[in-house]
Amino acid sequence: MDLATASELGQRLLDKYGLEREHALHVERLSARLFEGVRGTAGFATEHLGLLRFAALTHDIGHYIDERTHHLHSAYLIRRDACMRELPERERDAAAWLALNHRKRKLLEPDRYPGKERRLMGRLAIVLRLADALDYEHRQEASIVSVEMGEDGRGWIVRTAGFDLALHRDRIGKKLSFAAAFGWDRVRVESGA
Repeated sequence: MDLATASELGQRLLDKYGLEREHALHVERLSARLFEGVRGTAGFATEHLGLLRFAALTHDIGHYIDERTHHLHSAYLIRRDACMRELPERERDAAAWLALNHRKRKLLEPDRYPGKERRLMGRLAIVLRLADALDYEHRQEASIVSVEMGEDGRGWIVRTAGFDLALHRDRIGKKLSFAAAFGWDRVRVESGA
């Protein structure tokens, strides 16, 4: 998905269903920063950034229907809303899958993507999950100071500012709970510059 389409369609769905626009925009920025930091070893291509940014903008639109199961409703709205018809079904489905998996500890619809595509989509979901966790309180205070990849590509360190890591350590652990399944078994978040 190209960046212009991602932005336009994401904004459209936010206008229609978005309850917390600033949170969505901040998660989009954090996701893009994380993406750029791991891109070289993650196997990401340019079109994956558009997909990720769209999913970041729309990951919480399901709150319009229900708070507790909003991830399910976000995926449904992305797949079925009339304004999404101009987006190819494959891209709609990929964005919906990312929104579906931004929340729970257990991966939902784990067999939707086979082989290398599964690894790629899982890694995009991890980036979205971590970006969402960094703005858990919806205050847009967290920033990413740096992202460093390990030499073997299996681990990375994210240094943050404006984020209370001590308070949210368990939440970060939950968001990274299935990272090892996608070849990232050493992902750490640290405070400081």
